[in-house]
Amino acid sequence: MWIRAAKSVEGGEALAVQIEKEKDWRHNYVPHIVNLTRLSVKSSSNALSVAREGLAALHETFEFIPAAGESGVKLQV
Repeated sequence: MWIRAAKSVEGGEALAVQIEKEKDWRHNYVPHIVNLTRLSVKSSSNALSVAREGLAALHETFEFIPAAGESGVKLQV
C-alpha cells in the first residue's frame, strides 16, 4: 500500500524503493510515513493521488472474512 502510494507522485519513486528495502518495518516505519506525508502536502493533486492509490491498494489486498453467522461487508469508496 505504502509503496504504491509513494509511486503515485512525482519524487515518490525513491521513497518507494526505501520503503521496499526496509527490513524492520515494525520499528522503522515512521520516517517513511513522514516522508510520504511531506510529498502529499506539496499539492492537492499529490494528496489525492496518495490517498486514492493507497486506498486502491488496500481494497485489492485486504480480505474481510465474517465470523460464522454474520453477513459480509462490502467497502465503498
